[in-house]
Amino acid sequence: MNFPKQFFQAQIESKHTLPQTKNSNAYQINHLDEVKVLSGHEGCVNTLSYNKSGSLLLSGSDDENVCIWKNEQLQYKIYTKHHSNIFSAKFSIDDKKVFSCAMDGEVIVTELMNLARKNGDHYHSEKLYKFNCHGDTSMEIQSDLENSNIFYSCSEDGTINRYDLREIDSCNCARKHCNKNLFLDINEGPHSKSNKIPFNKYTRKISFKWENEANSYFGICSFDFDPFNYNNLIVGTSNDLVMLYDKRKPSSAVLKYRPEHLKPVEGKAGKFKKISSIKYNPEKIGEVLASYSRDGLYLLDTYKASFSGKEDDIINLGVFKGHRNEQTMIKESNFFLDHIVTGSDDGNVFVYNRETSKIVNYFQGDGSIVNCLEPHPTESILAVSGIDNTIKIFKPNPKKEIHLEYLEEVLKENIDNSWGDDLDLDGEEETFGNVFGMDILTPEMLLRILNGIRTMEREEVDLTSESSHEGDNDEVIVSQGSLAEDLDDLSSSEEDVEMSRSEDLDNTSQKDDGACGTPYCNGNFEEEEFYL
Repeated sequence: MNFPKQFFQAQIESKHTLPQTKNSNAYQINHLDEVKVLSGHEGCVNTLSYNKSGSLLLSGSDDENVCIWKNEQLQYKIYTKHHSNIFSAKFSIDDKKVFSCAMDGEVIVTELMNLARKNGDHYHSEKLYKFNCHGDTSMEIQSDLENSNIFYSCSEDGTINRYDLREIDSCNCARKHCNKNLFLDINEGPHSKSNKIPFNKYTRKISFKWENEANSYFGICSFDFDPFNYNNLIVGTSNDLVMLYDKRKPSSAVLKYRPEHLKPVEGKAGKFKKISSIKYNPEKIGEVLASYSRDGLYLLDTYKASFSGKEDDIINLGVFKGHRNEQTMIKESNFFLDHIVTGSDDGNVFVYNRETSKIVNYFQGDGSIVNCLEPHPTESILAVSGIDNTIKIFKPNPKKEIHLEYLEEVLKENIDNSWGDDLDLDGEEETFGNVFGMDILTPEMLLRILNGIRTMEREEVDLTSESSHEGDNDEVIVSQGSLAEDLDDLSSSEEDVEMSRSEDLDNTSQKDDGACGTPYCNGNFEEEEFYL
């Protein structure tokens, strides 16, 4: 596909226009260099988070472990007893606990003051809390900024849960429509988790089309609290919407935003583009960054909103393009040194001028895909991770020179390698050939198929009796042995797709919930105090 050279040049800011004083943010951005590679995980690193002071870095991975790093050295590698890929992990405000959530929906609290060493460099906590309340993948964790016993989690079941360990320290509901910790539900009517209709944990109705919005439920992919006003809660959904809530009254959104070109048009076909990451700017009041899958980054102003009740209440300050966000469920963007940074499917980190929306730097952050970017809270340090099982640390290096001569080629490759959804380029809509020739298959759906849809709960389940229930006749049963046939079914379907989870191949449903339910544990612990 050919684009005018002016398009690519419009995305790039000349380095000669940037100030060159060594203390300026622009200078530091221009000289970012990889200074350290942290090794300790054995799978993709899906989450990075510094504690409040920046003295500790927390990481979580597909290997179901969390690692704690100090001074860029591994201090503790902790087996969390998750049974699936860890998607998010955060410290409590007092650094004594780790809150984590995983692809199977499980949320776990690990007490760091009760660690015991086992199997060389592995640690386990002898005191942890488990919550199984979510009915779908749990995407993100946020710690309460005022109380170390309170934290929140969001899920693709459309809810945010609030947990207070002073009131309840575990919930073994096994996702059987549990509302004990329910804080917010974006869905209404029969799709709301807060109603009394049992939640079917093996079948989910997925819609990617505008015309099905009223008849489907949607997930919460990311959320964040306003650092200037902790009552403000910003939410990113799977159906294009940015939603602002008042934490004191979370029954309905105060503000909503959806980009103009993504708004449903009557009589016109269209697809939803989920928000993979949403962040408040810690230095600008009311400023929010939303990263859309198969689209761009949107810088929004919630402080000067109109509060009219419409979807365009929130002011759009700028759109940032050039990276590619399609292939993974997690793709973060963030604020760093008064600039905007984002991960990309091409393995690069893209850095944008916050005011001009132009690219001022880019560099390789992963061998495949960059998913996570975590700025240090007080220093000019950026931690980066993705598909690799390592974490890269970037800092300004005066000897590192910026090179943008190949950026145009990188931008063109990102466009050419797009999965094929509509891409808005400065108002000009371009369509790319869809992979497999399917309108309904997305990278996220393919990922779910290849992973068996979800890791199963650990209890025994009779799927035969579940599928025999009335109304289940239209389910598409996905299995690895019939992947080609299932893809054919998906490509020909014009209806919403209903997927049923198959039994976990690793038989995790038969694992004991006790301390010895994993191969890492034989019941013998060596006591060791926790020091950081």
